[in-house]
Amino acid sequence: MTTGRGVMAVWNDLEPGHEPAFESWYRRQHVPERLGVPGFQEARRYAALQGSPRYCAFYWLDSIAVLASPAYRSRLANPTAWTRRMMPRFRNMARTPCVVAIDKGAGCGGAMSWIAAIGRTEAQSAAPPDGLGEMFDACLRDPACVRLQLWTCDRSVASLDNPEARFRANHDVLADWIVCIETADEHSAAEHAGAMAARLRSEAPQLNLRAAPVYRLLWRMQATEAPAPCADEDGAVTAGA
Repeated sequence: MTTGRGVMAVWNDLEPGHEPAFESWYRRQHVPERLGVPGFQEARRYAALQGSPRYCAFYWLDSIAVLASPAYRSRLANPTAWTRRMMPRFRNMARTPCVVAIDKGAGCGGAMSWIAAIGRTEAQSAAPPDGLGEMFDACLRDPACVRLQLWTCDRSVASLDNPEARFRANHDVLADWIVCIETADEHSAAEHAGAMAARLRSEAPQLNLRAAPVYRLLWRMQATEAPAPCADEDGAVTAGA
């Protein structure tokens, strides 16, 4: 069980034509850089089979307090040159610091989908509905369903200034809470996410729910195996900022 751990959940689209540089930056510099911050445990990168948002990145943390630490705040305040070049290419960006509130199942599925409640203002933020744990248990009766988690936004961390955001073209969206559904195959991810989203909309029509497409896992990296971050996209292998 990982309840109480922190998760930084990020999803976005990308300006067309920059995919190779985007993937190289993420794998060779950005994720290794983040995993070098004390308290970052693991990162996973996903791509949608179709639809939007096209990409997801999730970072698992010792606790949500890691995102307020001097080491992490220093990274945000001093983005690398490569990061400053990539950030303007992001579109439809969402970034939410979360705490794992419910964790059912075990392992890491090769397919994933999510459902998020998107609040427009602090006053409109919504708590997760009761009964999610029972919904998760019902899904896990399907052998293809690997793991389900509920992540709830930590508003105190979300309110901290993010200097990196000034380089992005659009304002970052913040989710009140996120349900992450991991399965062994793409059909099961679509089926369970669709059924759960429909039930949540029926039982809590006041929520502003967003249901994601189905994603495949591109790769995962743990802090214990992360290489030194590459300096730039020119192929250098020396450590970067």
